[in-house]
Amino acid sequence: MRATEATLHRPEAVWRTLASPPQQAPSPWVSNFDEASLATEAARCFQQLGHLDAARRQAEQVIELRPRDRTRSRAFAQLMLISILVAQGKPDEACVVAEEVLDATRALGSYLVVQQLEELDRLLTPYRRNRDIAGFLGRLADELRERRWLARWLPAMDPTEQAGTSKP
Repeated sequence: MRATEATLHRPEAVWRTLASPPQQAPSPWVSNFDEASLATEAARCFQQLGHLDAARRQAEQVIELRPRDRTRSRAFAQLMLISILVAQGKPDEACVVAEEVLDATRALGSYLVVQQLEELDRLLTPYRRNRDIAGFLGRLADELRERRWLARWLPAMDPTEQAGTSKP
């Protein structure tokens, strides 16, 4: 665990590794691993290690690095930041970021974002006695109802198709 932590605190070593030429041509389906991608992975690691301040800094860095037109990627970083803020006992701050996510993702048809919004409802429910949080949870419930309703019209996919494989 200490080795992982030390590596996360030394991004220049990671960048040297990433800058070396690949041994084989990358898949066209894979996006470039950039500074924001590294910060995303670092935030996840720090969060799992319980280093919430470091995780928060990394998640905030992702949000800063991702332009607003990268809605889905940015939303994932914001949703991670929200879970970190809740874990830090800052549900009010989490709701401010969550409002931004709801506003930014209204036109986004991402099942994974909807799943994470559902998780957000679970994270914030213990704080529902707070009037502002209760208000947000009401808006979130409305948004989730609408987004689930829209998802109902999508054709059901075979799990093998979802994974990017096809049936024989």
